[in-house]
Amino acid sequence: MAAERDNKASARQFLLGKLSEKDRSRFEEGFLADEETFEEVEIAEDELIDSYVRNELSGKDRKHVEENLLRVPRIANRVKVARAMNRSFAPVPVVSPAVITTGWNVKLWPTSVFGKFAFAALGLILIVGGAALFFQYLQLREQTMRLRTEQAALELRVQELTVKNTENSSERGRLNAELEKERAENARLNEAVERQLDQPVTPAAILPLTLFPGASRSTSGANSLKLPTTPAMFQFNLLLEADDYPSYKAVVTTAGGRELGQRSGLKARRGAKAKSVSFRFSSTRFKPGDYVVNLNGVTASVQSDPIATYMFQIVP
Repeated sequence: MAAERDNKASARQFLLGKLSEKDRSRFEEGFLADEETFEEVEIAEDELIDSYVRNELSGKDRKHVEENLLRVPRIANRVKVARAMNRSFAPVPVVSPAVITTGWNVKLWPTSVFGKFAFAALGLILIVGGAALFFQYLQLREQTMRLRTEQAALELRVQELTVKNTENSSERGRLNAELEKERAENARLNEAVERQLDQPVTPAAILPLTLFPGASRSTSGANSLKLPTTPAMFQFNLLLEADDYPSYKAVVTTAGGRELGQRSGLKARRGAKAKSVSFRFSSTRFKPGDYVVNLNGVTASVQSDPIATYMFQIVP
């Protein structure tokens, strides 16, 4: 009972604007969520309207009702209905006393014309006013249900956003971990490169081989090179029978015709006894076996003419 009285008092204070901002917010939340609190507000509203119509409010409370509550169309209509009902229930001059008999013959209907009219008007007001109040109650209840539905949708949206934020946080954590892993790997590679740069560079050995045009593979080793155990540079010196071209191109192939590489823009050089064309290839291109060098002369019009063929051998 004490809790019910407190709820009624809070509802009346809420309507009169006497609650603090904190209490008002808490009461509004309960008003929307709790059906019992909603009914308490309706009861307090009825009592406040009745007190206002009967001039039972203090000047301050009456001013609050007129400046705030009466601006709400629903409450203004209820005040009009309450005033009409209050005038109907007001004492009226007695024109003719009602006939009251004992036993089964009891007449409750007023005998005067004015009394009959007042009684009929009261009934009409009760019917119309009750219907209006019931319609307003249904509207308010529908609005309350709509607000509850919107609140549930908002709570669901908040939950979805919370889950999405958690997933995004997990994804960010995974990406950050991968980024740190890539940074560590990059640092390791940089350290390895720096160690390689700090090591002294040993120049590759140059192994020369002089070849005569048209010479066949020799078993004496004059046209052969031994494949070194460490990478080296093979320098091929191709002797020329005549120097008739501004530049030359050499193509190295296996004995079966598979090309290993070529050099273009080669210039003839004069030696002690003859002219020659020289170029280099890394030893890593070769395996033990027979090879061929095809030399072409390149004219000023960039036309390539075959000149000579050179043969050599790579041995283990």
